[in-house]
Amino acid sequence: VSQNGTITVIENTDFTLNIQPNNGYKINQIYVDGKLVDNSNSITIKNIWENHTISVTFVEKKVYAITSTCDDGCKIYPLGSVNVYESDNQKFDIVANEGYYLKDIKVDNVSIDFDLLNSSYTFENLSSNHTISVISEKIETNYYVSAIASNYGSISPSGVTQYNFGEDCTYYFSPMSGYKLNNLVVDGKVVKISGDTYTFYKIRGNHTITANFKPIEKIPIDYNVN
Repeated sequence: VSQNGTITVIENTDFTLNIQPNNGYKINQIYVDGKLVDNSNSITIKNIWENHTISVTFVEKKVYAITSTCDDGCKIYPLGSVNVYESDNQKFDIVANEGYYLKDIKVDNVSIDFDLLNSSYTFENLSSNHTISVISEKIETNYYVSAIASNYGSISPSGVTQYNFGEDCTYYFSPMSGYKLNNLVVDGKVVKISGDTYTFYKIRGNHTITANFKPIEKIPIDYNVN
């Protein structure tokens, strides 16, 4: 606490006591004049006209472990098992070695978003044990995307196109008159899209993309002329 022991205060003034636990501890209970009050980092008694008592107790925080691992193509800091106090934060810095990129980062076995070469992750307000693991892969000089359009439409660029590592590339597809896109197949799987483009972000592997088209259904209209 900011002041300990007996403190003299002028009548009709306010008094504030600041409370800061030592590292590894947290506030347990606060009593003002023998009554339990909500935990706070400061207690203010306004317009003092009589004696008061403030009592604060502390308890040790729980300690949780975060285990970090990585392969030989990258570094993570800190590495290994890290002990962290409950409600504290812990940041991990991750960097790929020269000639490698970060392929996957998993927190508690779930993949997260990250940058390809340099990244970081922070566990906030810790309340349990965690793991963070990093997998890297060697950078190839070039990557290729093979683009094909079925009959009745086109895709651009078409054929096999070469890209550099980490590059974005967008493909445009256009049906002929009277036709529409049936589906778009990327790396052997049908993907959902809106609009007439598809983008590969931060290329780090070879891909295929195929645009399939189909006729627009014609709805017959019945009408009578009198």
